[in-house]
Amino acid sequence: MGRNSSARTPHPAGWDRKHVLNTIISCLSDILSENGGNVEFVTNIPTEETHLVGSRSVIDSLELIELIISVEKKLREDHTIAVTLSDEQAVVLRRHSFRTVGTLAEYIHSLCISSAYEQCRDA
Repeated sequence: MGRNSSARTPHPAGWDRKHVLNTIISCLSDILSENGGNVEFVTNIPTEETHLVGSRSVIDSLELIELIISVEKKLREDHTIAVTLSDEQAVVLRRHSFRTVGTLAEYIHSLCISSAYEQCRDA
């Protein structure tokens, strides 16, 4: 029971992909409203399909950095989740991981799951 019961311990709400996605959308909405963002998208609420990089991006490269910092901070403050989105792994995966709101949520969620697994394994 020892190992299995700790592996099945519920994660804090912030570890849920839905909470991660909502955090990203909230942070992105704030950035778009503050900075103006891509004029075509300012009136639209960001979704999982909203592009963060490339020609269809709703933000520029500086706003992407602002988004990354904002998401890291909000996850840490609201959900006590410490993730680093600007490390070597992120650089290697960035084309895919940061392409859309949805791919970023998936990447962050995978980091959370990996972190939870390491905590259970080390316990």
